Amino acid sequence: MAAKELTARIAAHLRREERNKSRASVLATADGLFVNLTQRRVFYGDEEIFFSKTEFDLVEYLMTYRGRIFDKERIYEAVWGFDAEGDSNVVKEHIRRIRSKLREVTQRDYIETIWGVGYKWKD
Repeated sequence: MAAKELTARIAAHLRREERNKSRASVLATADGLFVNLTQRRVFYGDEEIFFSKTEFDLVEYLMTYRGRIFDKERIYEAVWGFDAEGDSNVVKEHIRRIRSKLREVTQRDYIETIWGVGYKWKD
């Protein structure tokens, strides 16, 4: 492993650790969607919305940085990890499933596609 790659991996790990220290334990939207980061559970009102581990990680990442646009590669690196083997195209499928689960309960779209750029959690 090249020194440059090792340095990038260490920097990415330190950023994730810093993010974990400073984040709130519950994230919420104005319309009543609550994400409990400690328990890794999502609620809309009294109804729980069930997500896989990866789906929850994606919701957490996008919701933590509401309004910021991330391309698929950046999301893939943040959620799957810098050294994950695979393809960033898997992000699209996970976003589709998350949207479907959220829409089924809330009748709203929380994740916006910015064509040619990426995705963002709507404010």
